[in-house]
Amino acid sequence: MSGFNWRYTRTRGKQLIYRCLSWVFGFDKWHFSVVRENCNYFEQVHKLHNEIGATTTIEVGCGLGEIISGLQSETRIGIDRDPAVLRAARFLRSPKVHFLTDSEVNGAIAGHGIRPPVCLIFLNWFHVYEEATVRAIVRNYVEVTRASVVIFDVIRPNTSGYKFWHSSEVLGAIGPVVSVTNANDRIRDLVVVNVSPK
Repeated sequence: MSGFNWRYTRTRGKQLIYRCLSWVFGFDKWHFSVVRENCNYFEQVHKLHNEIGATTTIEVGCGLGEIISGLQSETRIGIDRDPAVLRAARFLRSPKVHFLTDSEVNGAIAGHGIRPPVCLIFLNWFHVYEEATVRAIVRNYVEVTRASVVIFDVIRPNTSGYKFWHSSEVLGAIGPVVSVTNANDRIRDLVVVNVSPK
């Protein structure tokens, strides 16, 4: 008889809590389908982030704050376009992580103690957009936050269920690729790019 699987139990328990919160706050259920414990790429993101040594870390598309809350920085900011999921994230994480809607960023980001070096993180949503749109979104966030490093993921070509597949050079016009790392989930790679605001 095998031992008790704490990781599985913790994953399912957390998902059940988040499901209940989705009824209270009204956010989409896909926000709790992947949590840190069953997200095979979290450990790689954590390792890459530690190597960067960012003072400020900002995750764009943070959802419930599963990734950003597991990283170490003096200042951590989660950004999402869904006010409902951010209300739940604030309930779960505050005051350890600051949360902003994407529409608030330009006017409010400066008031959240941003100090360089700044790392921007974009995970699991570039595949929804064409390359030009991805570059425009990232360039705007680099300029607003004065970021120096970006961590993002790219879905490997011909992986089913994804609208777009981008190469690790998708942000080549913004900055040079520092590293490409297997994310250990069989569908994506993690890319680190050095950037500089215009």
